[in-house]
Parts: sequence; structure tokens; C-alpha cells
Amino acid sequence: MSAANIGIIARLELTQRLRSVGWYVLLGVFALVLLGVTGLAFAVYSWGDFVGAGVYSIVVNIVLLLVVLVSPTLSGNAINGDRDAATLAAR
Repeated sequence: MSAANIGIIARLELTQRLRSVGWYVLLGVFALVLLGVTGLAFAVYSWGDFVGAGVYSIVVNIVLLLVVLVSPTLSGNAINGDRDAATLAAR
């Protein structure tokens, strides 16, 4: 497969996925959860000497947890949407 064909397929996939509102809602929820956890982490670690290390640890762990939970959901929805639209390639 040539680079031009890969570019065409990638562009098609991105334009089809970005049309739905779900991506924007999910991104907003993700940002709100991350901001909330960051604020709580600063509140918890505001009294110690290791504020940066504690906040960094909590924020990185929450981001990794959210990515592990969100990625399979998005890929499953993408596969189901392709199957429903009859655009899922059999090859």
C-alpha cells in the first residue's frame, strides 16, 4: 500500500469520526476530570515539601487510568459504527 493510499484512508477516517459530537463531549469530560483531580491533588499536597512530585504522580496515574478506560470504548464504538454503516472491510 502506498503512502498516498494511507493518507486518503487516514483523512477519510478522521473526517468521519470528527463529525460526531461525542468526541467533543468526551474531550470536555476528560478535561474537567483532569482539572478536578489536579485541583484536589494541589489541595492535598499543599502542606508538604514535595508538592510537585505528589501532584505529578497523581495526575499521571489518573491520565493513564482514563486512557486505559476510554481507548477500548472508542475503538469498540468505531468498529460497531463501521459495521452498522456497512463500511467495515472484510479483508
